[in-house]
Amino acid sequence: MPLLWLLSIGLPFCRVQSGKRKLKILKASKSLVPEKETLITDLQNELNSARDECSRLTELLEEKSKALELIMSEHQDLKAQREAVTRRAEIKILVDRWRLQKMQDAERLNESNALYENMLDKFKDGSIQKFPHPQVNGVVPQSEDAAEPYFESSIPSTCWQRIPAHDGGCASILFEYTSSKLISGGQDREIKIWDTRSGSLSNILYGCLGSVLDLSITPDNKFIIAAISSNDLNVWDANSGRIHHILTGHINKVCAVDVSRSSSRYVVSAAYDRTIKVWDLQKGYCNNTIIFHSNCNSLSLSTDGLTLCSGHVDGNLRLWDVQTGKLLGEVAAHSQAVTSVSLSQYGNMILTSGRDNLHNLFDIRTFEICGTFRSNANRVASNWTRSRISPDESYVSAGSVDGSVHIWAYEEVAIEAIKHALKALRKRHLVEEEAHAPALAALNRPFVLQGSEWKEKAENLEVELQQCYKAQARLSEQLVVEVAESRASKSLLQEKETLITDLQNELNQARDECSHLTELLGEKTKALELLMAEHQDLKAQIEAITLRANNAEAENKTLVDRWMLQKMQDAERLNEANALYGDMLDKVKVASIEKLARQQVDGVVRQSEDGAEFYVESSIPSTCKQRIPAHDGGCASILFEYNSSKLISGGQDRAIKMWDTTSGSLTNSFYGCLGSVLDLSITHDNKFIIAASSSNNLYVWDANSGRIRHTLTGHIDKVCAVDVSKFSSRYVVSAAYDRTIKVWDLQKGYCNNTIIFHSNCNSLAFSMDALTICSGHVDGNLRLWDVQTGKLLSEVAAHSQAVTSVSLSRNGNMILTSGRDNLHNLFDIRTLEICGTFRSNANRVASNWSRSCISADDGYVTAGSVDGSVHIWSVSNGKMVSTLKEHTSSVLCCSWSGLGNPLATSDKSGTICIWS
Repeated sequence: MPLLWLLSIGLPFCRVQSGKRKLKILKASKSLVPEKETLITDLQNELNSARDECSRLTELLEEKSKALELIMSEHQDLKAQREAVTRRAEIKILVDRWRLQKMQDAERLNESNALYENMLDKFKDGSIQKFPHPQVNGVVPQSEDAAEPYFESSIPSTCWQRIPAHDGGCASILFEYTSSKLISGGQDREIKIWDTRSGSLSNILYGCLGSVLDLSITPDNKFIIAAISSNDLNVWDANSGRIHHILTGHINKVCAVDVSRSSSRYVVSAAYDRTIKVWDLQKGYCNNTIIFHSNCNSLSLSTDGLTLCSGHVDGNLRLWDVQTGKLLGEVAAHSQAVTSVSLSQYGNMILTSGRDNLHNLFDIRTFEICGTFRSNANRVASNWTRSRISPDESYVSAGSVDGSVHIWAYEEVAIEAIKHALKALRKRHLVEEEAHAPALAALNRPFVLQGSEWKEKAENLEVELQQCYKAQARLSEQLVVEVAESRASKSLLQEKETLITDLQNELNQARDECSHLTELLGEKTKALELLMAEHQDLKAQIEAITLRANNAEAENKTLVDRWMLQKMQDAERLNEANALYGDMLDKVKVASIEKLARQQVDGVVRQSEDGAEFYVESSIPSTCKQRIPAHDGGCASILFEYNSSKLISGGQDRAIKMWDTTSGSLTNSFYGCLGSVLDLSITHDNKFIIAASSSNNLYVWDANSGRIRHTLTGHIDKVCAVDVSKFSSRYVVSAAYDRTIKVWDLQKGYCNNTIIFHSNCNSLAFSMDALTICSGHVDGNLRLWDVQTGKLLSEVAAHSQAVTSVSLSRNGNMILTSGRDNLHNLFDIRTLEICGTFRSNANRVASNWSRSCISADDGYVTAGSVDGSVHIWSVSNGKMVSTLKEHTSSVLCCSWSGLGNPLATSDKSGTICIWS
């Protein structure tokens, strides 16, 4: 009996041990299969990436081939143009030689003063009304078909229209080409077009993010370009009123802009970052950048678009080559800063104005002063005060600090120069008469002696002499005309030589580009061959791994069958024990349910169970417990640590600070942010703090050490919102004013996905499962996005104006939104239906980033107002339950502790209040 009893116990024990060993082997084999499957998946992904790269390289090769064919055709055209220009240049050289010979013949007649008499008579008779007339290359434009239309300006005397155009000041105005329409830009960030005949507003152009400091328009009146204090240039289509380009690249306010008169394609701009940039309007990017040591206040392109005139803070006027950026000339125009540089209608003269209250007129070819205009009553108002020359180049106008407009006549300066020349000619004539007096006296003596015969001969000689003088005058006039034509031909020849040089440079650039493309094609071919070899190796590895995986799967199946058979045999012996265990478990559950029912109030269990979230209950605060002067310039974002009373704040002083709300003391500070802090977030394990900054970056700090872990770069405008996944501390989502939302990986420190949309996002929040992003936009809509694909899941019109805040409830089922329409709406995240609306006549939202919040128990909604008050509503009935008043400026952010209390608020002066 004892032996049989031992056998009955030992055999099942041995079977159990054998089953455990087999189970361990089976688990080991199962753990091997997922590793192999992961390896196979990685290899397949790498193979797909290689295929995508191969297709991209093929497309790039086709594009380069097409570009090469186009460049070769352009090369042939340029070669033909160069030959044609060369032939025209030879003809011009022959013409110049003939005209030089004519000038040498005419020099023998320059001793006569007939030209002096002719000019003096015309000036006395009044036949010269304005002198000198506007000239193009030294020739007075006549009313011919080939000449440009000549305009004659008159001196204005009365104010025709008085238009209240802009709020805060109007810094720039200009007329359309050959039109009476006026374009103006001012401090109110608007561009307006006016009809000067009636004084009515024709159109308004919107989209400026800063004050308008200067304006320009293309010669065909199609595009209007504005220099803005927000560091950008905006280009509008004048007909449709839509923005055609936003030219970004300057890092300080853009104070001057001009367009080439010969072409509507190229634009130049100057900013207070000590640079001048040349832009291509067709492509929308910068062609060239000129860097110098002194800021430029004003600039102007020459008529041919090849030379740039710029006036600087150091008082100098400079000439630059537009294509190479080389300094061609420099002159000290003023003793103080140059405020205005404007080119004359025909491009021969430059008018400059300076803070020394002088207005100088320069010849652009010699850089010599043609005239200086000043007045004791005229004082220049600012560094961007503009003066102008009339279209006929007869008058100069400039404004003054006292509100007056001064007009000078260039004719008076010219008349003084003519009088000086006439005095010199008169003096020369008298000297010549004294020199010829003895000869005339010797000739007169024989006349008396020889009688009437000699007298008749003398009279005839005098008549011939007068005829010679008249012929000599006509020859002098012809000489002036020939000299003018020679100058015009010479300037035309220089233009053609410049064109030949430009074509040769473009041809050399095309050749360099062809060689570069050839080298790039060779590199891509070698890379493709390498990728194909790697693809073959990966294919062989995949086949080997697949075979091994199949063998492991077959072996695993055999072990599972054996293990299941053993389990079935063991289960028969344990059925009775399982039944007994089930009865005992039922009794325990009944007892625990009765205990839980006794602890339940209003259907909610007031005790934390195993596996359940910690439950808190919030109360309505009434008094200000702490008043903390936290930041200089304003505090835009605050939040509590998870399940903690520590408060984190960020403000305009670029600092992140951590506070103990019990004592109001500063516990830690985080530095390194290069811009204002617009939003904050923290991981659910309280390890990392993330800040959204106006410097276009996100900064990630280690909360324990206070050191920066990551600087997330990728946005091209200020980052205004950030949130961290509550499901995992790895993923971060951010929104910026570049109309993008980015998803970041904190472990790797780079962007996983980018969502692009047409309206800027002011606030966003992750869903509880971290698969959905809730975003509030400037157009008043609330949108839900899929994190992995970036697809728009749903959209609802939450507010009539911009959404300023989006916050998720503690259970993740509700979304609270606030808008500039002073409403606070509560949505069900599953259906996007409004569950409640909270409003008050006294509550007005302060800014586009004013944050509201929900209490930890989802029972109350809190929002700040412009007058410094804090309003609290009850979610259950939608009524206001409390109004807290302690702040002296607009409240920007509210945050409720995850422990239920306290409530923290921050305002525009940087003060934080802790309420209990």
